[in-house]
Amino acid sequence: KYAIINMLTMIIEADAIVHPKEVEFMDSILVDFSITTIDYEHMENMDMQLCLTTIKEMTPDNQEIAKNIFSTMASIDGYIDPREKELLESM
Repeated sequence: KYAIINMLTMIIEADAIVHPKEVEFMDSILVDFSITTIDYEHMENMDMQLCLTTIKEMTPDNQEIAKNIFSTMASIDGYIDPREKELLESM
């Protein structure tokens, strides 16, 4: 779950514009995953490679769930920025 949250953060930051709908979606995922503010602060040390490796080690079903979450985040503001698309394609 930490890798998913980190990747969501990277998607939010990819276009350098934090849309309110992205924040709302992230908040809902944090609640769904039972992640606290303290947990979130500790996750900042995960780099992209570690996140990708962790996601690739998930079961196929969990990978599909993660990819759906990432796609939702990338498109929630009504536009998928090329930098967001590049992140999605790296997974």
